[in-house]
Amino acid sequence: MSFRSTFLIIVTLTIVAVCYFLFFNKPIDDSAKSEKPRILQVYDIPTEEISKLKLSFSDESFQKFTIERSDKNTYMFTVPINAHADYEKVKLLLDDFLNKRIRKTLNVTDYVQYGLDEPTITIQLWKNPSSEPKTFLIGKRGVNFSVYIKEKSEKHVFQIESSALDDLSKSPSDLRDKAIFTYDPDAITEIKFEKPEQIHCMKEGDRWIMTLPLSENADTQRIQYILSELSQAQILSFEADGEDVASLIEKHGLKNPRIVFSLSDEKTTYGLKIGSDDRSAENYEGAYRKVYAQSIHQGGIFKISGKIVQILNRSVFDLRDKRLIDFQRTDTTKFEIQYGTQKVEGIKLGQDRWQLNTPKKRKADPMAVSDLLFGVDSLKAVTFVSDGTNKLKSFGLDPPRMQVSFTVQGENEPAVLLIGKNTNNDTVYVKAKNSEKVATVKRNLIDNIFKGAAWLRDKKVFHFSIEDPTRLTVKYNDEKEPDKSLNFTCQRLGSEWRLTSPVKENANRVAVNEILYEMIDLNADEFISGTLMDNRNRLTDDKTGLNSPVIQITVELKSKNLQSIQIGKADSTGRYHARLSNDPNQIFLINSEVIPRLKAQLNWLRTSEN
Repeated sequence: MSFRSTFLIIVTLTIVAVCYFLFFNKPIDDSAKSEKPRILQVYDIPTEEISKLKLSFSDESFQKFTIERSDKNTYMFTVPINAHADYEKVKLLLDDFLNKRIRKTLNVTDYVQYGLDEPTITIQLWKNPSSEPKTFLIGKRGVNFSVYIKEKSEKHVFQIESSALDDLSKSPSDLRDKAIFTYDPDAITEIKFEKPEQIHCMKEGDRWIMTLPLSENADTQRIQYILSELSQAQILSFEADGEDVASLIEKHGLKNPRIVFSLSDEKTTYGLKIGSDDRSAENYEGAYRKVYAQSIHQGGIFKISGKIVQILNRSVFDLRDKRLIDFQRTDTTKFEIQYGTQKVEGIKLGQDRWQLNTPKKRKADPMAVSDLLFGVDSLKAVTFVSDGTNKLKSFGLDPPRMQVSFTVQGENEPAVLLIGKNTNNDTVYVKAKNSEKVATVKRNLIDNIFKGAAWLRDKKVFHFSIEDPTRLTVKYNDEKEPDKSLNFTCQRLGSEWRLTSPVKENANRVAVNEILYEMIDLNADEFISGTLMDNRNRLTDDKTGLNSPVIQITVELKSKNLQSIQIGKADSTGRYHARLSNDPNQIFLINSEVIPRLKAQLNWLRTSEN
């Protein structure tokens, strides 16, 4: 046979073999036949259908226990304690056991050699608590990491993975829910503090009301914080349950606890007593000392973080609503600030647009108006000093030193805040007109309100565009460097500028425009005179340096209107005093960074052509 014929035969056989393996030699999938059944399949007991389980042990160091399902997502210990079990841990224990595969079945009559006459672990599972359970006896370990097991009512023995012994060797502490409280924060309707102060609060709709010792609005936000924190708080270690509790009550400071607290939903009341600090060697959990506590609703003693003491150590003042006046700031259409015979009125013109009537009409600073509305609406008491009206005069509230009112769209009466005397600790007495509560508040916001229009007016100094000026005059004095002092005037000629003094020549248009842009963008940092209490803040020209200005700039506009600014001395913060010629009594402060940019030197203004 020739080499060519031999080669063709080999190629043909190779092709046939490949086709056979690709298209005809398909492996038979008999995994379904060889797969071992699971316990839950053989005995029809899926995890989600188990309502009760009981574990018993031959080793007396393990405590037998019973757990029952109280609802879809809750397991409860009923023996040896009455306590919540950790739902996920119980579910994992059941899943691990019921998903074990039955490796082998043995038909035997002698159970001693398999350790099933006195089983290591007995687990009973109920679908229905009133019916007979499925009872599994777990004996000795077998070969190949297996363990012998038997369903009590059956004769045969089977083998499952030996990990079942570890999975089921649990104590009640291993499976207990370590949450101090198990509840839905949104479902709580009542909380009670019996110690350190007696305070009761009830939920009405979305807000909380204090019912004892005062009938007042409660601080809803703070109560929501407390409920949220407690719902996540964990027990660090279990100390005692059942009969062991009584002997430890006094030892752990729970006979006379420092805090007693409870909360209730429509079904259950939960409670907690907090006793003494843990004085053992390892007595800290992070930054907080461990403390002993007792569950009122379950009775056990355990250790918790001292953070819980911080959360629950509340006074009446902590829990009462400290807001003093309530109005819808976004729907406010008008506000009035009244000081004696003086009045500042603000009228809303549109979104973020307000007009001040002082009585002169002027544009308001939308940020300052927002600070006023938000500040008063969220104003909170530092202290409550009276709940009656008999001492209003002593607080400077009869008559009030000042009052602020807010007219809200759709409301018949304005919301009014009365402002009285200052105290000695940087606060001031205030009172809502429709309330008997007198309180002190921090002075920051009130001091701004006393500035009136000086605080609320638009902070933009000039109102013209770059095309409006026709003449620019700048004078500045430099006491340290007199040779740099300057006095010049520029005149617009079409789109260009010309120096008319101290020389007559073309000016650098870019340099002139830079000065004008600085003026257009100039904002007052703060108006410091012309306030409602101006007689107390009167500033002399000598103090401000405006009798001999460092800089004076005058702009003549196309309309022939003159706008002029004088800049005087710097104050203690480094800002410079300034005023406008058409409003000489209103002094304001400007940022020091602006000054060098306004002090143009003559050589900057001259062009290279001159």
